[in-house]
Amino acid sequence: MNKFAAIFILAVSGCATPESYSMDPWIGATTQEVVEKLGYPDSEISVAGAKKMTWLDKWSTISTIGTTGGQHHYECERSLVIKSGVVVDAKVVGSICARRASEYRR
Repeated sequence: MNKFAAIFILAVSGCATPESYSMDPWIGATTQEVVEKLGYPDSEISVAGAKKMTWLDKWSTISTIGTTGGQHHYECERSLVIKSGVVVDAKVVGSICARRASEYRR
């Protein structure tokens, strides 16, 4: 395995939180299907003949009520790995990915 392939595999792997959901139903979908449903990704990288498309949701809240006040950051990263025009892997990582799960279902 070459160095770039190893880095790519590490980049697309991750641990999902209990609140997350699976994007595995996208495995087998074409690039066209993905873009038609999810829109263009926030980022896209190509390594060793595969393409990783990533959609990001990030937001912050500020609270000044009670003892739990402060700034809170939330994020969700949804990634699909595409090879030869077909999704071969799917990952979801983030603090509250289920928030918009219905928008990302196949």
